[in-house]
Amino acid sequence: MDKNLDYEARTYDLGEWLTGPWVQQPIESPDGDHYTVTHKASGQLLATLPHWAGAIALWMCVARDAFPTLLADNDQLRAENEALKKQLNDLSTTTGEPG
Repeated sequence: MDKNLDYEARTYDLGEWLTGPWVQQPIESPDGDHYTVTHKASGQLLATLPHWAGAIALWMCVARDAFPTLLADNDQLRAENEALKKQLNDLSTTTGEPG
């Protein structure tokens, strides 16, 4: 992940009421069918999307719920990568071979 995007993702505060979960649901109406994305706990409407965007509405909900886990996984993988680099460097220093 780009460091600027990582920084923005970690520092942008959406506010307490926007923490997950979010839910999407199809709505049938005389004006045309559409999908809504709402905050499950408060019922706050977050987005209304056209009928053809049901997959996008679902993605918004899943992505929002998964995002903190993905950031944590990213942190863990970076730490493991750094540890492996250090081990490789230590090994090459000990053996005298380039790592």
